[in-house]
Amino acid sequence: MATLSKGYLERYSGKIGPVVICQRKDMVYIRSMPTRIKRRKITARQRLHREKFALIQRLLRPINALIKLGFKKDIEKRSCHNAAMSYNLKESVQLIDGKQQIIWQNFLFSKGLENPALNAKMQVNLSDKKIRLSWKTDLNFIEKYKANLFQSVVLIYVEKEFTFLPQIFWHSAHLANEKLEVNYMNEQKPCKFHVYLAFFSTLGDSQTTSNIYLGSFKPE
Repeated sequence: MATLSKGYLERYSGKIGPVVICQRKDMVYIRSMPTRIKRRKITARQRLHREKFALIQRLLRPINALIKLGFKKDIEKRSCHNAAMSYNLKESVQLIDGKQQIIWQNFLFSKGLENPALNAKMQVNLSDKKIRLSWKTDLNFIEKYKANLFQSVVLIYVEKEFTFLPQIFWHSAHLANEKLEVNYMNEQKPCKFHVYLAFFSTLGDSQTTSNIYLGSFKPE
């Protein structure tokens, strides 16, 4: 079955006889149907790659709305999700003791301008479930990008044994404020909290900074 809208092959997808037509962004692809389905036993290398791919998928899927903004400037005829997958597959997962594991300090949900928060620090108050962040702002960055009102975005990723639970804060504090405070939501133990900070432009120009990793902590 195939579908057609807005003119010949402009929005065409599906199967016609022995060929398949699909569209990705502004490109139309036509390919032949496979003559048979090969069922081969996967190799150990293929299995590890599949595990790596599935791990990053699990990490990115819950924050897809954030990825669409954070990787908007890095798409190059691919989706924001695919750009984030490509980067994090290379940089944010590693085989350790025979198991694919997230390298949390390398993880990016936003890839853009160099982060202008200098000497960023995190203080955690476990009793009242508050995280306080502070930094010094690169004044050259503010002047160059008119970045006084870049909005703070805080991502807290909760790592549990088999799940990743994001807590996203679009904070009212701007880059020039040089501090903010968020109340995190506790989770059942055992778990570990990973904290990230980025800044997104409020000028409608899709500018973002790359996020920085501020560290991790475990609740009491």
